[in-house]
Amino acid sequence: PLNITATTYNPENKDICAATEVTEARGVIKGVVHDGKSYKLNGVAGNAGLFSDIYGLVNFCQMMLNDGTFRKDDSPSPVPFLRKKLLGRTRKLQQ
Repeated sequence: PLNITATTYNPENKDICAATEVTEARGVIKGVVHDGKSYKLNGVAGNAGLFSDIYGLVNFCQMMLNDGTFRKDDSPSPVPFLRKKLLGRTRKLQQ
């Protein structure tokens, strides 16, 4: 529904990916997961390693900004609920 066609783990065409890190050991990391745990899992993990082209990313962001709808005829979305429940939380120590 979002016309996202190039979003994947371990992309074959690494040229569509932005560089994510530069390290002494691995150099410029582009199209390869830079998270250490995900890297050890061959780049497929729930916490890191998902790559997309700019078109897919723009469509996804537009859907999020529109409360989960991409087109006017989209069905109801869970995005407003998720935004309310998840985005208000922070990672800090409670006092």
